[in-house]
Amino acid sequence: MFVPEERSFENYLTHEYLRSVETKWSSAVLYVLAEVDGPMSSSEIGREIDVITDVRIHLSSGQVNGVCAQLKRDGFVEIEYTNRRKMYTITEKGKALLGCFRAFVNAIP
Repeated sequence: MFVPEERSFENYLTHEYLRSVETKWSSAVLYVLAEVDGPMSSSEIGREIDVITDVRIHLSSGQVNGVCAQLKRDGFVEIEYTNRRKMYTITEKGKALLGCFRAFVNAIP
Protein backbone atom coordinates (compact mmCIF):
# COMPACT_ATOMS: atom_id res chain seq x y z
CA MET A 1 0.00 0.00 0.00
CA PHE A 2 1.18 3.51 -0.84
CA VAL A 3 2.43 5.62 2.06
CA PRO A 4 2.14 9.33 1.15
CA GLU A 5 4.65 10.38 3.83
CA GLU A 6 7.39 9.13 1.49
CA ARG A 7 7.40 11.99 -0.99
CA SER A 8 10.53 11.18 -2.95
CA PHE A 9 10.07 11.13 -6.71
CA GLU A 10 11.44 7.58 -6.91
CA ASN A 11 8.71 6.33 -4.58
CA TYR A 12 6.16 8.40 -6.45
CA LEU A 13 7.12 7.17 -9.91
CA THR A 14 7.62 3.52 -9.08
CA HIS A 15 4.45 2.92 -7.13
CA GLU A 16 2.02 0.86 -9.20
CA TYR A 17 -1.01 2.83 -8.03
CA LEU A 18 0.37 6.08 -9.40
CA ARG A 19 1.39 4.49 -12.69
CA SER A 20 -2.11 3.17 -13.32
CA VAL A 21 -4.18 4.40 -16.23
CA GLU A 22 -6.70 6.00 -13.86
CA THR A 23 -4.15 8.28 -12.19
CA LYS A 24 -5.38 11.34 -14.08
CA TRP A 25 -8.93 10.54 -13.03
CA SER A 26 -7.92 9.94 -9.42
CA SER A 27 -6.02 13.20 -9.24
CA ALA A 28 -8.94 15.11 -10.78
CA VAL A 29 -11.40 13.63 -8.28
CA LEU A 30 -9.07 14.31 -5.34
CA TYR A 31 -8.48 17.87 -6.53
CA VAL A 32 -12.23 18.59 -6.68
CA LEU A 33 -12.87 17.04 -3.26
CA ALA A 34 -9.99 19.01 -1.73
CA GLU A 35 -11.34 22.29 -3.10
CA VAL A 36 -14.80 21.96 -1.53
CA ASP A 37 -15.70 22.09 2.11
CA GLY A 38 -17.93 19.07 2.51
CA PRO A 39 -19.11 15.93 0.76
CA MET A 40 -20.00 15.78 -2.93
CA SER A 41 -21.97 13.30 -5.04
CA SER A 42 -20.50 11.64 -8.11
CA SER A 43 -22.57 13.81 -10.46
CA GLU A 44 -21.38 16.97 -8.68
CA ILE A 45 -17.76 15.81 -8.94
CA GLY A 46 -18.18 15.01 -12.64
CA ARG A 47 -19.71 18.41 -13.39
CA GLU A 48 -16.94 20.20 -11.50
CA ILE A 49 -14.27 18.27 -13.44
CA ASP A 50 -16.02 19.29 -16.68
CA VAL A 51 -15.86 22.96 -15.63
CA ILE A 52 -12.25 22.86 -14.42
CA THR A 53 -10.90 21.01 -17.47
CA ASP A 54 -13.17 22.67 -20.03
CA VAL A 55 -14.53 19.16 -20.72
CA ARG A 56 -11.08 17.83 -21.74
CA ILE A 57 -11.55 15.23 -19.01
CA HIS A 58 -15.15 14.03 -18.76
CA LEU A 59 -16.21 11.47 -16.19
CA SER A 60 -19.73 10.11 -15.97
CA SER A 61 -21.26 9.46 -12.55
CA GLY A 62 -20.50 5.77 -12.99
CA GLN A 63 -16.84 6.46 -13.74
CA VAL A 64 -16.58 8.76 -10.72
CA ASN A 65 -18.14 6.04 -8.55
CA GLY A 66 -15.57 3.53 -9.84
CA VAL A 67 -12.64 5.87 -9.21
CA CYS A 68 -13.97 6.72 -5.74
CA ALA A 69 -14.42 3.03 -4.90
CA GLN A 70 -10.73 2.48 -5.67
CA LEU A 71 -9.77 5.62 -3.71
CA LYS A 72 -11.87 4.44 -0.75
CA ARG A 73 -10.28 1.00 -0.83
CA ASP A 74 -6.89 2.68 -0.51
CA GLY A 75 -8.09 5.08 2.21
CA PHE A 76 -7.98 8.30 0.16
CA VAL A 77 -11.71 9.11 0.34
CA GLU A 78 -14.60 8.35 2.66
CA ILE A 79 -18.11 7.46 1.52
CA GLU A 80 -21.29 8.28 3.39
CA TYR A 81 -24.83 7.60 2.30
CA THR A 82 -27.36 10.45 2.39
CA ASN A 83 -30.87 9.98 1.02
CA ARG A 84 -29.73 6.92 -0.94
CA ARG A 85 -26.88 8.89 -2.53
CA LYS A 86 -23.19 8.25 -2.11
CA MET A 87 -21.39 11.34 -0.88
CA TYR A 88 -17.59 11.47 -1.09
CA THR A 89 -15.11 13.32 1.12
CA ILE A 90 -11.32 13.43 0.86
CA THR A 91 -9.33 12.05 3.82
CA GLU A 92 -6.07 13.36 5.25
CA LYS A 93 -4.31 10.53 3.44
CA GLY A 94 -6.00 11.66 0.21
CA LYS A 95 -4.80 15.23 0.79
CA ALA A 96 -1.26 13.90 1.22
CA LEU A 97 -1.52 11.95 -2.05
CA LEU A 98 -2.82 15.07 -3.80
CA GLY A 99 0.24 16.89 -2.44
CA CYS A 100 2.41 14.27 -4.17
CA PHE A 101 0.54 14.79 -7.45
CA ARG A 102 1.00 18.56 -7.16
CA ALA A 103 4.71 18.26 -6.32
CA PHE A 104 5.22 16.06 -9.37
CA VAL A 105 3.38 18.43 -11.70
CA ASN A 106 5.21 21.46 -10.29
CA ALA A 107 8.57 19.75 -10.90
CA ILE A 108 7.92 19.35 -14.62
CA PRO A 109 9.87 22.01 -16.52
